[in-house]
Amino acid sequence: MRDSLVSTEPVLETTAVLLTNPEWRQRVVEKVIPRSADHYELRRSFQFEIPTGLVKGKHQDVLLPVCWLPKRALLDFDITDEHGHPLHILERRSIGGVMSEILDAWKGDIPALKDVDFDIQRIESVCSASLHPWETARRRALTEGKPGADSICDYLNALLPYRVSPARMGERFDQGLSLMRRLDILTQRDADQSGAASTFAVGPILAPYLVPRPKDQSELCDAIDRHHEAVSQAIEIAERDDDALGWLTVLADAGIKWPLLVRVAVPIGQPFLVKTRELRESGRPGDPRIFVHRSDLAAARSYHLHVQSPDQAVWIPVEPTARRADGTTFGALDLFENSDLTGELFTAYTSLDPRPDWVDFEIGFRLRWPSILGYVYALALVAAALLAAVARPVDAAMASVLTIPTTLASAFVLARDAPLAARFLRRWRLALIGLSLALWFVALWKATGSPVDSAAALG
Repeated sequence: MRDSLVSTEPVLETTAVLLTNPEWRQRVVEKVIPRSADHYELRRSFQFEIPTGLVKGKHQDVLLPVCWLPKRALLDFDITDEHGHPLHILERRSIGGVMSEILDAWKGDIPALKDVDFDIQRIESVCSASLHPWETARRRALTEGKPGADSICDYLNALLPYRVSPARMGERFDQGLSLMRRLDILTQRDADQSGAASTFAVGPILAPYLVPRPKDQSELCDAIDRHHEAVSQAIEIAERDDDALGWLTVLADAGIKWPLLVRVAVPIGQPFLVKTRELRESGRPGDPRIFVHRSDLAAARSYHLHVQSPDQAVWIPVEPTARRADGTTFGALDLFENSDLTGELFTAYTSLDPRPDWVDFEIGFRLRWPSILGYVYALALVAAALLAAVARPVDAAMASVLTIPTTLASAFVLARDAPLAARFLRRWRLALIGLSLALWFVALWKATGSPVDSAAALG
């Protein structure tokens, strides 16, 4: 489905120029702030300046490709201009329509690709298809210990109205992964080996999004085979034709990422800012000590990273460790021109070239020991009250004296913790809650003879 606002030739031409010319991307600043043990907030500020020779005019109403985003669901995503005004972004089907028009027109200008079987509908399916259902099926299969053939079958069976054979789909899935590896080598992309997937190279992942959709397993296998043959043919042509390589690189990127397309009026020849904010998964669910952030080093000429502690109870003990696509790790100064670490903030900067497309930063956090002192005091207070309740007779007045002040103190200690600090202090919090409940039970039992009558006794 194509967006009527953007299906005009000048807008598409400008978008195509901006997609394929990175020189206007000046600077990106990424700010990472943990919000809980499972999620962190990522704020990004993009500084752009479109050269006067790149597009015509002084101001342009353009469809701006701000960045490339993973093909998965976005959490609490916002995008604004430098003044904080919200911007209009295209949804994924409109993105697929725009990208297919650009790539189909581009393909028509490359004689070497004339006989390659990629019509505009297939290109639109590649660009609009999501990887989120596949990643969900893959994670479930890994949890259950299933092989790759079963995971791709679970994915297809969930999206198609008929059942597929693991034997037939497993073979084609392996063929798609082989094509993806060839593409990674050809385009010199830093591929993520931990979860390789593409709606372009891997036919079984693309299959549920094909138009028209295959009606049965036989049509499905034929469609996947034709697609793999076309991908292989395009790779062979791109190995000897630079124009075909440029086209194939963008289409391959569209198979693993979505371009974030924003409708906005921008000044030509002058700097301007676009800001985004979103929540991302921590990479280590339930573990507050490590957050994994994938840094988009290829988003602009210069890259800045800021990691901020969410509150005074948590600090950053050491500089984050960077992990490349091949799994090798290195320190900040091996990648960045400079970096700085204080207890609550880590900053780094690089404009070195060449550099990886992306790295995974493993960011460590620790709890400051003074944060435990409040729990030590509250636990001691509740424990003393519990011992007093056990050791001596308790009437209704004494039960109130023992329980109410200690409950208020415990509630104050529990309520002051930010989400990440609370996750670090989980055992202390459980101990305090458990001891407080035990105090209430003992005091009310001794005061009334039955904890069921507690409300009436205190009243």
